[in-house]
Amino acid sequence: MPSGQLIYGGVYYIFAPFLAGLFSEDPAVIDQVVRVLGIIALFQPFLAITLVITAALQGAGDTKFPMYSSLLGIWGVRVVRVYILSIRMDYGLIGVWTVYAVDITLRGIILMIRFLKGKWKDIEID
Repeated sequence: MPSGQLIYGGVYYIFAPFLAGLFSEDPAVIDQVVRVLGIIALFQPFLAITLVITAALQGAGDTKFPMYSSLLGIWGVRVVRVYILSIRMDYGLIGVWTVYAVDITLRGIILMIRFLKGKWKDIEID
């Protein structure tokens, strides 16, 4: 587990009210920021996994799978579900960040499975 991301997540979670207070004095804004930073704190390890494994697969020549997973994640998960959750179901900013967290978490897991299966070892690079 990426320890740096766990530390960042902990900082976001613990110091969320303080960090929000740096940018606004409005209690409604601070409440939203604290909630969003709580969501961000939870998926930090998966964000690190997604970024690192994507780069590792691409470096090994497995470029299509990470590209398609990003395409599906961004257009199939984020755009569609953000519209549904944030606008149609009126979850607003919390909906946006929840969808982003789900996308990154699922993509991190899928990419890690791809990496652990080792198919990238058989790819020949010219």
